[in-house]
Amino acid sequence: MGRIYILLVVILIGLVVWFWNVTVEIGRDNTAPDTTSGGEIFVPPRTDTTSETAPAPNSATRAGSPASVPQTTVTTPTAVSAGEVATPKDKKVEVAIANFVFTPSPLTIKKGTTVVWTNKDDATHTVSSDSGLFSSGSIIKGNSYSFTFEKAGTYPYICGFHPGMQGVVEVTE
Repeated sequence: MGRIYILLVVILIGLVVWFWNVTVEIGRDNTAPDTTSGGEIFVPPRTDTTSETAPAPNSATRAGSPASVPQTTVTTPTAVSAGEVATPKDKKVEVAIANFVFTPSPLTIKKGTTVVWTNKDDATHTVSSDSGLFSSGSIIKGNSYSFTFEKAGTYPYICGFHPGMQGVVEVTE
């Protein structure tokens, strides 16, 4: 009889963990600002358009409402290779999250530069600084997280779901 209870408890725990993971993924819209870390999560624009504007995330047209949809200006981040220094004129620098690796890393930037991490993996990832300065929350495939570095220093970070994924942002004056 005791074995049956143990088996039922293990099954129940497995179901709770599975349900929690499904609920977390469904419950996140990844478009609201992350007010706790000073960063911002946004949905990137569609790639099938040549316009510099894209429909605002989560905007919808209801029956009887005007057909026009508010437009959001989109800025494309600058790609920088490992070892290069991004200058303030670049304003935004992209870090790809692909194949469970942050690229480029280490990344050297000037103070005042915004780094945009974009998840290109099927798996959900996070970007979390070791010091707690910034934390993205869950980033699903195709979504991004950005953070502007205002102080010089070295900022190591990891993916909270996959601690073996590590990166470093080096900020210079």
